[in-house]
Amino acid sequence: GVIFAIDPTTFKELGRITIASPRYIHFLSDEKAYVTMLYDNRIAIVNPKTYSVTGYITTPFEESAATEQIVQLGDYIYVNCWSYRREILKIDTRTDQIVSTLDVGIQPASILLDSANRLWVLTDGGGWDGNPIGYEEPAILRIDPQSMEIELTLKMALGDSPSKLQCDSTGENLYWLNGGVWKMPTTADALP
Repeated sequence: GVIFAIDPTTFKELGRITIASPRYIHFLSDEKAYVTMLYDNRIAIVNPKTYSVTGYITTPFEESAATEQIVQLGDYIYVNCWSYRREILKIDTRTDQIVSTLDVGIQPASILLDSANRLWVLTDGGGWDGNPIGYEEPAILRIDPQSMEIELTLKMALGDSPSKLQCDSTGENLYWLNGGVWKMPTTADALP
């Protein structure tokens, strides 16, 4: 429940922000950052200079949204809602408002941008047959971030356990884990 600010030279604590269940932090400026949370249906807005919470963005879900990773394109950030959710959120950083949601499938576990500024999302499909939100084939999706429309859906086999979608430094190849390390160019239209 705490984010610690540490001086990288001395390793001494500079400050701390107490917050419910922090997951990922994304810095917009020296004085503004977003923090996603696991057990809260809000995204915290924090001031990294004053070590304080300055506000919240409430997700449209009554129960926990389990917001996770954040990627930014221009004035917008994109957040995946992972645990027991199906959505990604598009948030305007100028107004701190959710401007769009998109259903991408059960439990979007990873999100990233490629070199062509397209969003890629990896869903884990729920992970097991008894998952209360459902159980389906995991998938990798390509999304147009402007229109928030799905351009490509690449389904894996039911029972696969993909995780950790990443992009290389060129932004032209995707990597993920699924019983080994997989690689796919961002121009592909089929799974390897």
